[in-house]
Amino acid sequence: MFEFGTPLWLVLLPLPPLLWWLWARRPARGDVGALLHPLACTIGELQRTQHSGRTTVLLWLCSCSLLILALAQPQWRDEDAAANMPGYDLVFAVDVSGSMRALDYTVDDQPLSRLDMVKQALAHFFERAHGLRAALLVFADQAYTLMPLTADLGLAAEMSQEIDHGYAGERTALGDAVLLATRRVESSSLGARILVLLSDGENTAGDISPEAAATLAREQGLRIYTVGIGQEGAVPFPLGNGNIIYRTLPLDEGTLKQLAAATDGDYLRLHSAQDLDALLDRIHRIEKARIPVPAPVHEWYWIAALLSLVFLLLAELRRNNRLVTI
Repeated sequence: MFEFGTPLWLVLLPLPPLLWWLWARRPARGDVGALLHPLACTIGELQRTQHSGRTTVLLWLCSCSLLILALAQPQWRDEDAAANMPGYDLVFAVDVSGSMRALDYTVDDQPLSRLDMVKQALAHFFERAHGLRAALLVFADQAYTLMPLTADLGLAAEMSQEIDHGYAGERTALGDAVLLATRRVESSSLGARILVLLSDGENTAGDISPEAAATLAREQGLRIYTVGIGQEGAVPFPLGNGNIIYRTLPLDEGTLKQLAAATDGDYLRLHSAQDLDALLDRIHRIEKARIPVPAPVHEWYWIAALLSLVFLLLAELRRNNRLVTI
């Protein structure tokens, strides 16, 4: 969108032609001289030639008008680019503990493990999202960075499919995941820092408690959304020999709610595989609305100023050429 940064200067645009009109219609001086200069005829002819230099006048008027336009700061505001600029940092921390193998979700009537459902939702999210930088963490016994912060969401979609069991053990270190996410965003210059922590278990490992990690996250301005994954009661769980048994895998909703509440975030419970897409989109909409990204502005005043100088030099050269040739 084209606009002027300081449009009040535009009221001066009629001034150059008005001044020239007043100058051209000034009263002529009477011939009151008592002495006749030997070159009086030549001087008179020179004056008549200069007054008839319409091109010189036009160049001068263009130079003045362009200078006023430069003062008004013409600029282009790129609204389309603003939509794709990173407005906040979003870190996904994905639980890859052993319980994430449970097959208690279905897609198209086919059983789907908790981790595969998360991977599928992350890929869908990165394909649609814009205006953020994303990072991927995985955690079980310990927390690891799978992908640091990047604005390349196509790469993020590919990396989300690399998440697998066995990366970090079998237990669940919620505190370590929050602490690592805090470190990933502590040097960020963007306006908002968000952690989406997806887990199905209670804290059973790690070097720091979830409560202490949440305190550090709040001090760094990291807001946490926790997503509880898993169905109630006994759920199908695959064994290494291909058999499936039913196990009860309790979800510690209390800890997940405390993590979210401590950082002004929110806790979301996942009931079906289809819900996760909507939950991630909801988080994205909330955070984008909180941190509006200003559209980049391309300043064009220097073009008008440069053209003004060019026209002024042309007018001066034309005037000097007439002085030489007469």
